[in-house]
Amino acid sequence: MFCEKCGQALDDDAEICVNCGARIAKAENDNQDNAEAQPVPQKPFTEKTNAELMGGKQPKTDGAPAENDASAEPKSGNLSNQDAKSSVETRVAQKDSEKKGLSKPALIAIIASAAVVLLTAALILIFAVVVPSFEPKVGFSKYITLNFESKEQYDGSIWGVVTVDREAFERDYADGDSFDLVRSGSLDRLFSEISFEYSVEGSEDNSGYGSGAVVVSNLKKDDVLNLTVAWEDFDDAKRIIDAEERICGFSFDKEPITLKLSVEDYIKEQGLELNKPVELNILDYVRSNDLVITVPNEDGLTVGIDSFNTKIGGYTVKNDSFFESSALIYDKDGEYLTSVYFNFEGDEKIAEGDTVRLKYSGYNSSARDNGFLLTGEPVEYTVVKPEILSADSAEKHIEVIKKYIAENLRSADEDFSDGDTAEIGGVYFAADKKDEAFSKLIAVYTNKTKKYSKTLELSSDGFFSGDRFVFYGYTELGGKEKTLDDALKANELASGKNSEYTTKKIL
Repeated sequence: MFCEKCGQALDDDAEICVNCGARIAKAENDNQDNAEAQPVPQKPFTEKTNAELMGGKQPKTDGAPAENDASAEPKSGNLSNQDAKSSVETRVAQKDSEKKGLSKPALIAIIASAAVVLLTAALILIFAVVVPSFEPKVGFSKYITLNFESKEQYDGSIWGVVTVDREAFERDYADGDSFDLVRSGSLDRLFSEISFEYSVEGSEDNSGYGSGAVVVSNLKKDDVLNLTVAWEDFDDAKRIIDAEERICGFSFDKEPITLKLSVEDYIKEQGLELNKPVELNILDYVRSNDLVITVPNEDGLTVGIDSFNTKIGGYTVKNDSFFESSALIYDKDGEYLTSVYFNFEGDEKIAEGDTVRLKYSGYNSSARDNGFLLTGEPVEYTVVKPEILSADSAEKHIEVIKKYIAENLRSADEDFSDGDTAEIGGVYFAADKKDEAFSKLIAVYTNKTKKYSKTLELSSDGFFSGDRFVFYGYTELGGKEKTLDDALKANELASGKNSEYTTKKIL
């Protein structure tokens, strides 16, 4: 038979053409006429024809291979029929492999490798996403506590710290042991990202906020704290929480917690000893004595507390200057104990007619630690227009001047004792002709108890605020004289003898 593709003569049982490599199709019916199954044959290839195709050379017969002898080692394009058949079969096998794909063992190996990769990815996904989503969230509400740093405090000024009881948490989650340094550090960083916000039931101004913990103060034994605990939710905090949870090995419940903490319960639990505090109502004293004043300054007006010295609850309480919004507390032996601080609400850029409120500052922990309970309602004050000390203003407020001198003679005159009485015989204002800042107010008085007279000079560093004379300058005291006239004559300013001043008698 012949190859249908190239016409090569083939054996009847050939399956592959030895010339072109084509597969030989078998007739479907062996009884079918061969003429119908085969195409018109072309001229068959003979050995001679092959030789002609190889250049017309015939193989040698003397045993020595010629250049193109078929018995020599074949070169490409110069193969014997048997070698050609083998080469063709090899190429056909390669083509069949390309058509059929990889060999079965190779395919099995690839499938197994792919399965391992997929299984690994699935396990990673399960442990990274699925398992954490099903693991129970750790709650910490039962670990929130109120700790009292000092075990001896005063009712009404109790203070402490609301935080997470880290030691109790660690005992429960470390099986009674403790975490290693890495996990312990992670736990500290985690708890620092918890925010605490509290308010005291029934109080308008006792509230606060803290991150990691919050200090509560000015508490009474029967107070209740309304507490909200939440994880910080800004981006940086979320990243820290996520990272530290992985190190620590916990996944915390992130829902906010609201709690009520009874101060009395924690007092009993921690054995806190409460003492009765000493009440200091300084605000009522300031109110009843009209000690809030309007102060002139370069920027306009401000407010302050005039100087005072009094006793409250057996303790000396005094303010040395309106420049200081505070009061000093001394015990019965004159030993300094602590200070009480005040602040004004609404005192920014004030003007005449504005209203401000004086109240205790929040920075009075020292007073509380010393057993003082600060009481009293805020003082409301209406701003007035102050008047600088001058001859006209002194004449206008002469009664205020007389009152001020009478109240301050004891501190100005070392010869003036408690129980002595004084009589003011005259008041003069000496204006400096070149500079009013050097003007002076002079009072002539008599100590009626000890029978002597003196002059008291005040610098012009003073002003009138409502019905108060506020003086913050220096004083000079004349010598003892027998009579008012003698004291007056001995003072150059009051007598008008100093030509650099213009003296005016006010009283």
